[in-house]
Amino acid sequence: MSQKDTEKNKRKKKKGTGLIVVCVTLLILLFAVLIILIWQISRVGNGETVGFGGKTGNTQAVSQNTPSVTQEAALTSSSGSEANAEEVQTQAQTEAAQAESAAGQTQAAGQATMMEPQTYENDANGNMIVPERQAGSMETEPAWEYVLEKTGDSVLDDANYLAAMYDYDGAIAKIQSVSGYESNAAYTAAIADYEQRKSEAVVYADNSTIPHIFFHTLVVDTSRAFDDNIAISKQDGMNKVKDYNYVMTTVDEFCRILEEMYTRGYVLVSIYDVASYETQADGTQVMKHQPIYLPEGKKPFVLSVDDVSYYEYMTGHGFASKLVVGEDGTPTSEYTNSDGSLSYGSYDVVPILDDFVETHPDFSYRGAKGIIALTGYEGIFGYRTSDFWYNSNCDYFDQYFSWNLENNLKKKQTMYQPNPNIEQDKESAKQVAQACRDDGWLFASHTWGHNKVGDSGSYERFESDSRLWDREVKPLLGDVDIIIYPQGEDLYEGSWRGYDPANQKYQLLKELGFSYFCSVDSNLGWTQLGNEYFRMGRANVDGQRMWEAISSYVDPSSGAKDRLSALIDSRLVFDWSRPTPVTK
Repeated sequence: MSQKDTEKNKRKKKKGTGLIVVCVTLLILLFAVLIILIWQISRVGNGETVGFGGKTGNTQAVSQNTPSVTQEAALTSSSGSEANAEEVQTQAQTEAAQAESAAGQTQAAGQATMMEPQTYENDANGNMIVPERQAGSMETEPAWEYVLEKTGDSVLDDANYLAAMYDYDGAIAKIQSVSGYESNAAYTAAIADYEQRKSEAVVYADNSTIPHIFFHTLVVDTSRAFDDNIAISKQDGMNKVKDYNYVMTTVDEFCRILEEMYTRGYVLVSIYDVASYETQADGTQVMKHQPIYLPEGKKPFVLSVDDVSYYEYMTGHGFASKLVVGEDGTPTSEYTNSDGSLSYGSYDVVPILDDFVETHPDFSYRGAKGIIALTGYEGIFGYRTSDFWYNSNCDYFDQYFSWNLENNLKKKQTMYQPNPNIEQDKESAKQVAQACRDDGWLFASHTWGHNKVGDSGSYERFESDSRLWDREVKPLLGDVDIIIYPQGEDLYEGSWRGYDPANQKYQLLKELGFSYFCSVDSNLGWTQLGNEYFRMGRANVDGQRMWEAISSYVDPSSGAKDRLSALIDSRLVFDWSRPTPVTK
């Protein structure tokens, strides 16, 4: 072989070796990238859980288990699309993490930031290791940091708090109530600041588009509420897991919802801020939209919470058991731990929202909170106050249910036991109601028996139910002029065109003092203003709606819709300790 051929072979061997090295290097790099991606996905899937203790400072964990979706679990959206649920979870959480990061980078300068998500380690089985709740705590340390700096001057701090709630006149009056305030430089500077902010506030453009969102009692312990062996109704033996998963919201989700809406510039307003009666020149009263003065870019919304009665079938299922008056005089929750011990703190919508407004006063317009919608058949706030069901000496049972007396007598005998402490429970309920009112909350009828009010039922039943709520619930609450219809049904077919003053049901409700009527509407911002009434559609923010929203991103062709996108990113909020898919 010639020297020339030898050199040629050497070059071929060298070239072949080089190609092998390049291929091996690329394979190593590809394998490293794959490992990093798997690690990142596992972090998103297992590490982002936020816990808020609110008034119970030691209650840090609200979701008791981590996502436990197997590869065989299938997503079935409301539109019928199917996909692997584990892939859905991973994809949704990865996109959510990216969205959250982008939102944090673009947050407006000077705006209060959200708390960093709290993370916990996982055990060998992939379950989150969380601190256990301690019984009997009544701590009042909020879970969120205050967005206002304290000055050390109680008058100035109180005035700043009022101004943060857009009550600039109240803030000015607070300082001017101090003798000699004119000579205090800090006071006069504060007044000048409040007046400047007041001059910059603008009237919200269109009250008819203000959204109204609602919740039910919050799931505290997902390991009980979503356990088929635990969430069984003691009355009828029915499994409640699907119901809880479909229409309830977890504490973790509710906290995230508040944070995200706050970051997006939403401000909680009263339904009375949206529309109220105005006296005309002739002395008549006409319902009118009211001006809402907010800084440019802020968006008002109304909030309500249904069924704050803590029904008997929910006992032991991981929900709060009643509302009580806390040591500070504000409403707080009683919660029964899995071992039977009691804790007191922020375990439901009312105290959690109170905590958030306390630390974020600019989330509330002049102290507004929400609307508490109450039935009556099992009492209110967790107290068994209904004489109809719990007082064996009730003298008006026949009067109200003569139309179906035999059936209701059987129901009363088989489902409920007399409450020997009914009078004390009534007094306790009154105290809770007053504490809620003092705290800025409003009340609404949710009908006495949680009955549909539309054409599916007779007028006789509607009248009996309405008058029974007026007799048993109203005396515990005081005057109530808001009714929130249960089960999504309005008064009668075609009523969306406007209530007919001659309609018999409408006339009865007006006779009983109602002027605000709220139904369920999947679309945000439906309202109707009449001379004698104001109507609002309410959008549910729950497992059903959030799962539908997530499904719309996973499979855009499925027909699923994200009806909550103007309020929240459901991928950031959804609690993956829920069973998936979320189906009815």
